[in-house]
Amino acid sequence: MRIAVICCFAWMVINTFMINEYGLNYWITIRMFIVLLFNETIDENPEKLKKAFTKAPLSAQTMERELSLIFSNSLHKPQNHYIFIIK
Repeated sequence: MRIAVICCFAWMVINTFMINEYGLNYWITIRMFIVLLFNETIDENPEKLKKAFTKAPLSAQTMERELSLIFSNSLHKPQNHYIFIIK
């Protein structure tokens, strides 16, 4: 159970880093992360590493726009969080 939790946490950390670095255009799937984690032949076959990165679906671009709006509003006007609750 601990290994599963550590693997999931590591997968989330790597995806967070990739989203921060490259935007929501690429991410790594959990299945490919597990393959990369337990595969010792990546150095021999670098094509496996390229296949691990999946092009994000078009719906992720919508999420990127929504996240940028949320972050821009929260950073510059933190009082806006409570306007929707009051209304």
